[in-house]
Amino acid sequence: QGVITTFAGTNAAQRPPVVDEPVKATETPLNSPNGLWVSPSKEIVYILDLGNDRVVRVDEQGMLTTLFSIGGAGAGRGLWVAEDESLAYVSAGTQLKKWTPQGGVETLASGFVSLGNLHVSKDGRLAITDRDGSMAYLIDAEGKKTHIAGSGSGNDAASGMDARDAGLDEVRGIWFHPQGGYFLATHKGGQIWYVDIDNKLHLL
Repeated sequence: QGVITTFAGTNAAQRPPVVDEPVKATETPLNSPNGLWVSPSKEIVYILDLGNDRVVRVDEQGMLTTLFSIGGAGAGRGLWVAEDESLAYVSAGTQLKKWTPQGGVETLASGFVSLGNLHVSKDGRLAITDRDGSMAYLIDAEGKKTHIAGSGSGNDAASGMDARDAGLDEVRGIWFHPQGGYFLATHKGGQIWYVDIDNKLHLL
């Protein structure tokens, strides 16, 4: 119906009080929330509360709890949380952070310029964009980076090109297609691309 409803936050960039119990999301301050992940089946929303260096969860009753503290979030907006909350990934400036309930937060991969978004496919492949590096990567379980898109400079991408040779100006968004390939979105380029299973670009 076009009605805007506040889901979380108080319209004040503040550090929330330290509490151990769930609190109403609309009564809890956030500080530069910059990433979201929605659980497909449980209707739980996860928020990268960047200014407060944490990831929070809001359940279907609108109650907010802190899932984990990042420990140096820096900049970024990429966030993914497993359905059972056994694993999470966060874009944290020049580092990709991994969280598990048992191991806490660790740096899985580093050496980026400034990370954008990330996504995990249904078969477990993790892809991430280095926005200011204008490149995209696959990251394996040990943190090894495989370059999949972007030449690192320019804005000369065209349909039919190998995605690795194309200038993708501040590539920011990435999303796996369930039937193969993936989508890319550029910030300064203002483009949406589909990359097929042969790693060829197609402008949408």
